[in-house]
Amino acid sequence: MTKKILLILLILSNYVTAQKLENVKKINYLSVDPFENVYLCYPEKITKIQKKDGKKLDFYFSDYGQLTKIITKNPLRTTLFFKESQKIIFLDKNLNKLNQEIMIHAIHNSIISDIETHSNLVILFSKNSSEICSYDIKKTKIIDCNNNLNIDNHYVKLFYHKGSIMITNNSEILYLNDNLIENKKLKFSNYDRLFFNNNNVYLIIKNKLYKTTLENFNEFSFLKNLNKNDLIFIQNNFLFEIKNDFLWIENLTTFE
Repeated sequence: MTKKILLILLILSNYVTAQKLENVKKINYLSVDPFENVYLCYPEKITKIQKKDGKKLDFYFSDYGQLTKIITKNPLRTTLFFKESQKIIFLDKNLNKLNQEIMIHAIHNSIISDIETHSNLVILFSKNSSEICSYDIKKTKIIDCNNNLNIDNHYVKLFYHKGSIMITNNSEILYLNDNLIENKKLKFSNYDRLFFNNNNVYLIIKNKLYKTTLENFNEFSFLKNLNKNDLIFIQNNFLFEIKNDFLWIENLTTFE
């Protein structure tokens, strides 16, 4: 009864929808594509919940090892990265595996620690060797590399947004252009997670959600408190959050 009352109150406030989920404790990652289809990453599979009809699709990936990263920015080609096996695979909109598969050991000597995608490119980042490369999916080869990055091993996360490749630690971003040439470095407050969404940037700092812009990166606006263990993702200025066995979707523009 208490959960039902909570559900009603939250929907009447800022939440626009909520959906009951199963096996919530087994979900490791949450991602959302630009069409607002939701991807739940379990230890052995991905479940996609389609926005248009709520239909669920599954893809089992245990043959490839532990999933390190899922990239859902292109709903027609979801990208999965497995660091342990150094493999990258692609799924279509129905979570069928596409024929192309990247075996990193066959194209690069270093251990790749993170990847990003842009158009037909896969960006490969090696934390240990401080090297970044661009792999062309259509040409099936590496087309460019930069092994002279001015970074240290604290740079561990890779992003692509609005024509810039970004390598970050918790307090600094190194910007590269599409040719993998360094543009600038930007310092900012320590953060736990970072989301680029259109012209907005959302940061989680000590379980608090803040909003800023690319133009004024160090001017934060506080939005709300978050629960420590909740899984979240931000897409189209909506906060997707798993808590209390529900997937909640909240419009962040109501905080403006």
